[in-house]
Amino acid sequence: MVEKKIISLCQSGQQLGQRQLYQACAPYVYSTIKRYVRETEDIKDTMQEVFANVFKNIKSYDATKGTFNSWIRKIAVNQALMLIRKKKQFSHLVPLDEFQTEKLGSNDNYEKLSRADVDKVLEQVPDGYRIVFTMYVIDGYNHKEISKLLDIKIETSRSQLARAKKWIYLHLFNNDKRKAYGLFR
Repeated sequence: MVEKKIISLCQSGQQLGQRQLYQACAPYVYSTIKRYVRETEDIKDTMQEVFANVFKNIKSYDATKGTFNSWIRKIAVNQALMLIRKKKQFSHLVPLDEFQTEKLGSNDNYEKLSRADVDKVLEQVPDGYRIVFTMYVIDGYNHKEISKLLDIKIETSRSQLARAKKWIYLHLFNNDKRKAYGLFR
């Protein structure tokens, strides 16, 4: 959580506030972008764009409309999606049978999975699936918002989410949905 004092310093254009804000938010922004963008250089470039936008638009931040983390996350997600669209990395429909069905390991103790374990699995999910899954399950977007942001049909968003879940069931839980019960809303 970023202190109000730091936000106020940024809103008045103080470099000290900008530095403190960057130090406080960089790990969060990095991990948010990394869920969407795979290449380290692209992540770094996107982070620069995010913070440029944050400092440019910080005066428009309104604490009554939500937390600072949700505000900066939205900027980070939008910037990552802009990069994806620019590079045309999003594949709308990717058949599951095009991917190897090599299991990542049977994990009967999924309750003990760490965030790093989940991130490791998500890194291997095909782009189209991963992006929709991340937007829906992790960042809380609905299918209408996803379809608008990715310029796809709502049905495509639903299909990609279903395929992502199936990919995860297949690779992490050996296609046993019961083992994944409660992980997805």
